Amino acid sequence: ETDGAGVLAAGSGMFECDVSGLTDGAYGWTTQIADRAEKIPNVTVVTQNIIVDTSDPVHGALNPPPVGSPGTDASSIVMIIGGTVNDVSVIGPATVTVSSIASPGLCSASTVLAVPADIDRNAVSIADGTNAIAFNETFTVNEPAGSGTITYCFDVLATDAARSKTGTGTGNTATLTTQVDVTWNP
Repeated sequence: ETDGAGVLAAGSGMFECDVSGLTDGAYGWTTQIADRAEKIPNVTVVTQNIIVDTSDPVHGALNPPPVGSPGTDASSIVMIIGGTVNDVSVIGPATVTVSSIASPGLCSASTVLAVPADIDRNAVSIADGTNAIAFNETFTVNEPAGSGTITYCFDVLATDAARSKTGTGTGNTATLTTQVDVTWNP
């Protein structure tokens, strides 16, 4: 039989439900099992909930630190980065990392980035066990005055908890990168 969302087996034994036509989201179904007693069959009802998730986590607005200069003879600057990450499934690992490029340039997920020599922390976990993360993280960067212009790269990496029907897989992953140039004055 079919219930409009998948194929169900009529009879005995195992059955599978084809969810390939469903869009991402939460679904539930009820299975009714009855024996073949003639007058009053014994009935058992089983309810199952699943989440169909074939999409990467979605990054919302990422608020990068403002482009700025720490000023004359300054050796540190505070950078605050914030934003959101959302998904149908619970988001598993999620981190914000900061690194630098010695000469100004573009950051990307595929570029090997050098870790800043002096920073209060270069990575922070933002995972909170939900499917909607809002974050606002502060990093203090220390560089010698006169270091010139340095490009700082902020990567937000998030992986959801989606798995295949057999319970295997690594989830869907998305990375968003933003950057800010800082000129360290002499």
